[in-house]
Amino acid sequence: MDKDKLFKHNMSELNKLELTAGSQVKSLVMECINNGPFYFKLFDAESDGNKIKFKSIEGNVIVLSKVAEALGGIKIVDDLIEVF
Repeated sequence: MDKDKLFKHNMSELNKLELTAGSQVKSLVMECINNGPFYFKLFDAESDGNKIKFKSIEGNVIVLSKVAEALGGIKIVDDLIEVF
């Protein structure tokens, strides 16, 4: 897995979201990298919205849920990340 390429792809997807939602999910991405490590690929971002799908690439998905809970304002359901 090329982690730099994955990071660039994920940032491109985040830029499709509403600004504050994108910032929240970016924090989630960074914390998962630092605390997991857990890597995931983002896709199907809701244009100017607050929802984006993800696919686990490496690590334990429990990290994602725990980090989302710690950050607050982020809900994970199946393969969907929602900022509220």
